[in-house]
Amino acid sequence: MTKDLLTRLQRIMQTAESGEWPSPEDIDTLRDAHEQSLQRSRQYEGRPPLLKVPEPLRSEMSEWSEQGLLIARALHALASQAGLSIEETAELTGGHPIAFGRLRAKAAMAMATAKPKGDRTEIRDEGVIWHGKRFPGCTQWTNWGFGLDEKDHWHLFLRQQSIRAGEAVRWRRDPQAAVQFGKGLMTQLAKELAEAGVIVEGEFVQRIRPAVSRLRTRLGEILQSVGYCPEGDPLPYDNEKRIWRPIARFGKAELLNSRHWRFHPTDNR
Repeated sequence: MTKDLLTRLQRIMQTAESGEWPSPEDIDTLRDAHEQSLQRSRQYEGRPPLLKVPEPLRSEMSEWSEQGLLIARALHALASQAGLSIEETAELTGGHPIAFGRLRAKAAMAMATAKPKGDRTEIRDEGVIWHGKRFPGCTQWTNWGFGLDEKDHWHLFLRQQSIRAGEAVRWRRDPQAAVQFGKGLMTQLAKELAEAGVIVEGEFVQRIRPAVSRLRTRLGEILQSVGYCPEGDPLPYDNEKRIWRPIARFGKAELLNSRHWRFHPTDNR
């Protein structure tokens, strides 16, 4: 192992933890280094504690330990960005080639769709990709929004208070989140929330209740796919008015001439 490889792994880890995708070539480097690390781990099984081994071997084991830490942190960050399940993450950390193939494909897609920083024609979101990061209020459903655009595509937004005095709260769109409600009644109910802000129980309650339950579950899955688990029920039932009034916000998503997205929450209070 060389210092050059350690330096490269350090850069890959920092890129992954910053919420960006390393290049496909860096993914290959990470995969190869991880495979060697797994082989070396098996080789060291049964060895005595580090302080009892000869100095040359102790130094070599220390370097491999440092490499293993960099690899683990990079893999954890990439798994979080990709929204991998527990099983898929286990495959990745176990060196499964298919799991690394998926990461390489995502990296290639990210590079293919990236625009130069000075290019103002791309659709930007005045922020960063948040996957795996913590933000004030991210555990509260009231700070998450689901916006429907004019083409019937859904978008995920996070409400953030500006740190600058006098600036209003703004909603920032997540450019990577896949917001889909499928077909059928669940999508109709989501659109009703975007239009009216609430779901009225009505006379078809036996048909609506299961769909509302599926919609509630789906909202949680969407947030979990980008690394967040807000607390509580995003779609509680109002017994007095016999309606479902969401804590999460629904509304319209608008693409401005500046190529930025704006979220218009529907008032349901």
